[in-house]
Amino acid sequence: MDLLIVLPLIFAALAGAGTYWLTRRDLSRQRATVISVGSAVAVGASFTFVLYLAVLAFVAAVAMYLLLRSWVDANRALAVSATTFTGLIAAGAMTFFLAQA
Repeated sequence: MDLLIVLPLIFAALAGAGTYWLTRRDLSRQRATVISVGSAVAVGASFTFVLYLAVLAFVAAVAMYLLLRSWVDANRALAVSATTFTGLIAAGAMTFFLAQA
């Protein structure tokens, strides 16, 4: 199979498993599963367009979640983490767009 198909699937699965492992302690099983599936879809779709920068954005979002989790509740930490991921993916997409010009 083509690497452009296999790599997003691998990183999506790793992101989903990692997200579930991190959020299960703070959230219910159902909410952790929903957030993990959403994270896997977001990383997989993002990896299709911005390649390795999606993984870096996911790692930064996880670091932000782990940092904020001790100071605020899990919902606010997840919101900031999702915002961090979205902003970094947008910056990565802009970087790839400008590199092509």
